[in-house]
Amino acid sequence: MATAVEVKSADNTKAKSLEAVFAKYGVKRGIKLSAKNVGGTDAFDSLPLYMAMFL
Repeated sequence: MATAVEVKSADNTKAKSLEAVFAKYGVKRGIKLSAKNVGGTDAFDSLPLYMAMFL
């Protein structure tokens, strides 16, 4: 099973690219790294940038 990873550096953290990968390649799960706190949806997990070392 593939997992897509998207890294956001700006304040706008909408996961547009991640959603495009889901649609085009059939990937089911994703991880979004940004300056914001832990969160997410059914399709992806949102993690703070400092947690990248745990991937």
